[in-house]
Amino acid sequence: MMSSSLFSYIFGMKPRILSPALPQQSYLSSAELPSLTDHVNEEVAKLDRTVRRITVVLVDADEREIADETMKLWISELKQVTWEAEGILEDYSYELLCSTTVQEEKVTDYTDFPVNNPSFQQNILDRISKVRKFLDEICRDRVDLGLIDQEGLCRKESRISRCTSSLLDPLEVYGREDEKKLIISSLLDGCLTFKKRRLKEHEYETCKAGAVRLISIVAMGGMGKTTLARLVYNDARVQNHFDIQAWVWVSEVFDEVRLTKAAIESVTTKPCDLTELEPLQRQLHKEVKGKKILLVFDDVWNEDTIKWETMKRPFSAVATGSHMIITTRNENVSTIVQAKKVIHLGGLQKDDSWALFCKLSFPDNACRETELGPIGRKIVEKSDGVPLVLKTLGAMLSLYTSLEFWNYVLTSDLWELGPGWDHILPILKLSYYSLPAILKQCFTFLAAFPRGHKFDLEELVHMWCALGFIQEDGAKRMEEIGHLYVNELVRRSFLQNLQLAGSREKFVIVHDLIHDLAKSIGGKEILVKKCCGSSVGDCNTSANNHLRYLAVLVGTTPFYSDNKLVPFTLPVAGHFPLRSLSFQSKWRTYLRSCVRNNLRTFFQVLVQSQWWYNLEGCLLHSPHLKYLRILDVSSSDQIKLGKSVGVLHHLRYLGIC
Repeated sequence: MMSSSLFSYIFGMKPRILSPALPQQSYLSSAELPSLTDHVNEEVAKLDRTVRRITVVLVDADEREIADETMKLWISELKQVTWEAEGILEDYSYELLCSTTVQEEKVTDYTDFPVNNPSFQQNILDRISKVRKFLDEICRDRVDLGLIDQEGLCRKESRISRCTSSLLDPLEVYGREDEKKLIISSLLDGCLTFKKRRLKEHEYETCKAGAVRLISIVAMGGMGKTTLARLVYNDARVQNHFDIQAWVWVSEVFDEVRLTKAAIESVTTKPCDLTELEPLQRQLHKEVKGKKILLVFDDVWNEDTIKWETMKRPFSAVATGSHMIITTRNENVSTIVQAKKVIHLGGLQKDDSWALFCKLSFPDNACRETELGPIGRKIVEKSDGVPLVLKTLGAMLSLYTSLEFWNYVLTSDLWELGPGWDHILPILKLSYYSLPAILKQCFTFLAAFPRGHKFDLEELVHMWCALGFIQEDGAKRMEEIGHLYVNELVRRSFLQNLQLAGSREKFVIVHDLIHDLAKSIGGKEILVKKCCGSSVGDCNTSANNHLRYLAVLVGTTPFYSDNKLVPFTLPVAGHFPLRSLSFQSKWRTYLRSCVRNNLRTFFQVLVQSQWWYNLEGCLLHSPHLKYLRILDVSSSDQIKLGKSVGVLHHLRYLGIC
C-alpha cells in the first residue's frame, strides 16, 4: 500500500494515502520563470512538483510508523534523492534571483549570468535527469523487493497500548504529597470557589446541581500523572466523600461508545452488554443521577469539543460537589474541557527520586553504600526526577552491578542505552505521533542543539523560517505563525517557557528526556559533536552523508601545541546536505574554506569577546554558502564582515554585535 501509493502520487496518478497537514514549500513561483528554453522551464517545473509530492508522501510514511527495515532503507533513499532535487531547485532559484536583481538595476547584457548560459542550462538538465533515473531505480526496487501493497509493513494502529486501572500499591509510590493534598483539598471543599473580582473584594459562588467540576493534571509522558490520580482516587477521605467513583482509561482514540460503556462497568462493577450510544448514555445517566460522583478520565488526548460535550451529557443530573479528574499531556485538552484547576506536574524531589531509584536498583540494599552509590546519585540527578526514567534505569542497573556499566549509563544519553530506552521510547513517541505534521519537523530540529540549550524565542522562529518549516498563509507573517508553533509545543509539553533574570527576551528550553526523543527521531540527520582537540574530526566522513543539522561544541580548555595556542578549525567537508550549523566555542576559531554545503542557517554562541572569530575570507567566500538565510555572529564583538556579504541574496536575518 505504502509503496504503490507513493509512486502513483509522485508521478501524477490519484493518490490513495495523503497527509494534508504539511505545508508544501515550492522553491519556485510563477514569477521566477524567466526566458530560458522551454525545455528547461518545463523540466524544472516538473521537478518542483515532484519534490512537493514526495514531501507529502514522506510525511505520510512518518505517520504510519514504518516497521520493516527494508522499507525504512527505501524511505531513506527517497529522502536523499529529494535533497538532491532540492539542491537543483535552489541553484536554479538563486541564479534567477541574481538575474532579477541585475535586471532591476537596468543592466541590459545578461549573457554572463549562469541562468542564461547554455552550459548552466545543460547542467541543470543533466542533474534533473540523474534524479529522475534515481527515482526510476527506487521504483524498480520496490517491485524487486516485494514492497507492493503489503499492509503488514505499515503499522498505523501499532501504537503502544498502556491500559490503566485505579489499583495502587502505596509502597511503590514516592513523593507527590504536595500535589495530592492540593487536589484532595479541592475535592473535599465542595463547590465553594474563590474568585477575586477586584483588589480586596472577594465573592464566593456555589455551583449548581449537575455542574461537574474538572481538575486537570498536565505533564509530559512518564512524569507520573496516572500515579498521582491513583493516589487521590484511593485516599480514604475521598472514598468516603463521594457516593460513586469510576475510573476510565481513554487513550488516543476517544470512542464515546467504548468510554460510556467503560464508565458504566466501573460504576456498577458488572459487565454491560449494550452496544449503541443511546441506550448506553441513558443507562449511565440513570446510574449517576442525584449522586455525588468522582470520575477519573486517564490519558486524554481528544481536542474535539463536540466529542467531549457528547461524553458529558449523562452527568447533567449528578449531585452538587461532583468532580472529574483528567490526566493529559496536552494543555489544550484542559482548555477544551474547561478545567477549573490545572496541576502542572514537574519532576520528583531529590530525596524522593533517590528513594525510588534505590528501591529498584538496590533491592536488598547490598550495594547502596558501595562505590556504586555515588554513581547512582549522579544518575538520579541526570534523570531530572522523571519517575519513568528512574524506574527504567533502576530496574536495568539492578541486573548489572559492575562499576564500568554504571559509568557507561552515567555518561550516555538515554537514546544510546538500548533496552532501557526501548522501554521509555514508545511512551514518549505517543506524544510525537499526536503532533500535527507541520510541527513534527520543528520539534525534531530542536535536537540539533545540545541538551539544556536555551532557545531565544525569536531566534528559534527565525531558524524555522529559514529552513522552510514555516510558510506564509496570506493572513499572518511567518514570524507570527512561528510564535503560534512555539506556543503549541509548550502546551503539548515539548517545550518549557524559561524566564532569565534581568532579561526581557523570551526563552524556551527542551526537557532532557524530550531532547533525547527528538534525537532518536532525527537519527543520522542530526549530530551534536563535542570536540576536545583542535578540529571537529570525523564530521567530514562518508558515514555522515545523511547529515542535515550539525552543532559543534568546542571544549572549554584551549588546545595547545608546542606551548602555542592552536585555533580551532571547523572543516565541514563532504557531500552531505547540511542545512544548519551552530557553533559554540570559548576560544579562537577559524572556519576553513573547505566548507562545502548548502547551509541555510549559521549560528555561533558563547564566543568570548577576548577572542576573535574569522569569517571573512573563509565562510563568506565559499560559493556553496550563498543560500544562507540566517547568519548570526552576535556573540562576538570583533567580527569582520566585508563585501562578501553581498553575495548572500537569500539572507533574511543578520545578527551582529
